[in-house]
Parts: sequence; C-alpha cells; structure tokens
Amino acid sequence: MEKLTEEQIKDIADSVNAGFSCFLNPVTFEYVLLPDEDQMIDSFDEDEDPWLEERQKIEAWDESVSIEGMESRESFKVMENFADNIPDSDPLKGQIFQALNRRSPFRNFKDIVESSDYRDEWFEYRGRRFLEHTSDQIEAIIHRDDDGWNEIVYNDDAEA
Repeated sequence: MEKLTEEQIKDIADSVNAGFSCFLNPVTFEYVLLPDEDQMIDSFDEDEDPWLEERQKIEAWDESVSIEGMESRESFKVMENFADNIPDSDPLKGQIFQALNRRSPFRNFKDIVESSDYRDEWFEYRGRRFLEHTSDQIEAIIHRDDDGWNEIVYNDDAEA
C-alpha cells in the first residue's frame, strides 16, 4: 500500500484550508482536489466543467474518503491556543481574548492579529495546526480496522 509523502499531506492541508474538497482513495492513496462545489456548478455547464475528469476519477474508485477541514469550534480553539501563547505582559493578548468573546470572533481575531507583530507567527501556527489536523485524518485512514474507522483525537493544546 502506498502512502502519502509529507509534501502531499501539506498540499492537501493547504488546499482544504483554502476551501477545496479533498477526496482520497484509501487503497491507492491517490487524491483529488476540487474547488467548492457550490461555486463551481454555477460557473460552468457540464460540457465546460474543467473538473469533470477529476470527478469521473473519484466515481471510478471503489472507495473514497473525504479529508475535512476544521470545524468552526476547532478553528476557534486554535485561535484561543495561539492567544494563550502570547506573553501575559503583551496587551495584544487581552485584546484578542476580548475580540474572541464578541460577536464575529473570527473576523475580530483576523483584524487584530493580521495587523499586529504576530501576523507571521499566526500564519505559521495556523499552518502547523491545519497540517496536524490533516495528518491525523490520514493516519486514521491508514490505521483503520475491519470494524470501521478509528476515532481521531486532536491535540488542541499544542504549543505554538
């Protein structure tokens, strides 16, 4: 059984994080990335569908598994964990937690962090968490048993 390389796992993580859907053949470990279907269908007729070949490839597989992005609550926890790693002496830490407790926490967090000195650290941290999330799903697929899928447990308390 072939497995995915670190580069392929990173490609999947980056693509899913960007809004693509990933379908993985758990036998051959081939994968196909497709843009969000809702946006795609309205843009093209079936004759013009630039992803038709990829869709047919997935349909031809005996089995496929979808690699999912983080749910909102998981993404929220990543933001909280990032803020926890900012020194208590930095006033930005309090601003971030206030932003997370108001309406539109994702937008508030983005507005504060992306205009701060922590911007690059945030992108690196978030990228690592997305990569771990994707790797955990793929690892569960590799180690599935005959009774079904193994439960995936995420380490939300990882250090930055």
